[in-house]
Amino acid sequence: MINRVANKCKEAGIWIQSTLIVQEVFYGEKEGYQRKQISQNPFFRSLQPSMQESWLRFLDYKPAKINALWKRHTEFNRHLIFTLHKHGVPIMVGTDAMGAPLLIPGVSLHQEMQLLQESGLTPIEILWAATVNPAKFLGLEHEFGTIETGKRADLLLLNGNPLEDLDHLMNLKGMMVRGTWLPKEELDKMLEAAFIRQDSGQGPLSIF
Repeated sequence: MINRVANKCKEAGIWIQSTLIVQEVFYGEKEGYQRKQISQNPFFRSLQPSMQESWLRFLDYKPAKINALWKRHTEFNRHLIFTLHKHGVPIMVGTDAMGAPLLIPGVSLHQEMQLLQESGLTPIEILWAATVNPAKFLGLEHEFGTIETGKRADLLLLNGNPLEDLDHLMNLKGMMVRGTWLPKEELDKMLEAAFIRQDSGQGPLSIF
């Protein structure tokens, strides 16, 4: 049945955004994806206080009637996304960040990529799904998605090769934003300033 659906999706030209993390966080028992672990992530501080309060009320929400169903759902979704990929259905990395509780922007993207790897995709396939495919889907591959002359100067410089280990995506040397180079030391200072502003109740800091 899954293979037939995958073939139909391929024939119809359907693109799939993964969002595996939504179910993982809802179920909340996988190491690294448990709700209390996410709420203790340093980047949780970057959220508006009202958002933090709203999400904290979700920590213990787990209706018994659907608990077992969601556990099976996470396993099924990983199998489904790999089958779709195997049949040539274009996959885009997505998380539904801010669309569901405890999906922290940025953080959830790294978590999603790890889930895709657990589903059977290779690091290069995952990076492709996070960069090239979204640009193609939007019809903007001439602007971004790959590092080429004439495209937008937005990129990350890492201290390791993510094709060998996706964890290297967290080992940042610096980033180019709109043609401006920002070393990690400067990014850390900017981030801490944003945290301090948020903690003081002044609201988010506009960095760019």
